[in-house]
Amino acid sequence: MSAPPTDDEFLQYLWRSANKDKGAGTTTDRPVNGINAGDYYFDTTLGHQIWYDGSNWVDATGATV
Repeated sequence: MSAPPTDDEFLQYLWRSANKDKGAGTTTDRPVNGINAGDYYFDTTLGHQIWYDGSNWVDATGATV
């Protein structure tokens, strides 16, 4: 088991996590600007989490949604 992160490492982790989370909303409300590969969004129309792969929004199976 590794040691817990230092405060600075923990804050960096939180910042990275927060900047990947693009929120939640309907399919038509998905972000189109300021998104990067690895960003995620909870699509309330689909009812599940999706991720941006750098070109498309995909679900956990890798299917474009």
